[in-house]
Amino acid sequence: MYKVEIQAAKKFIILSKWYNFRDVYLGGNKMGQYQIRITVKEIKGECHIHNVDDTYLIEEDGQALRFEKGEKFCTYALSGMLPIFSALSKELGKEDWMAAETQIYQCPDPGQERGGGGTVYFEVRRERIS
Repeated sequence: MYKVEIQAAKKFIILSKWYNFRDVYLGGNKMGQYQIRITVKEIKGECHIHNVDDTYLIEEDGQALRFEKGEKFCTYALSGMLPIFSALSKELGKEDWMAAETQIYQCPDPGQERGGGGTVYFEVRRERIS
């Protein structure tokens, strides 16, 4: 067990040195060129968390979701969208399907007809910032 922890610590140090080198000498990473704005566009059924036109912002580093005081975001919807945030926050090739300026994502809640709550449709918009 101790040997595994030492190996993990060594990998962490190597990665930390690489990221520092990359940021200092190679001009940093290419993330941070877009921020992501998430807007609730439609709700079918009832949703006790979101309302139409609720808006959320993923900041320019692709790593921080900004909430105003008292706002909530459904964890089911968030779990469906999390994998795309870091990719959408950086420059993508024109042939990449995620390079579209606006996309629609559906909350994975099955909706009232399947015993769930409401199905929420989110507009996910990439906004260039640099």
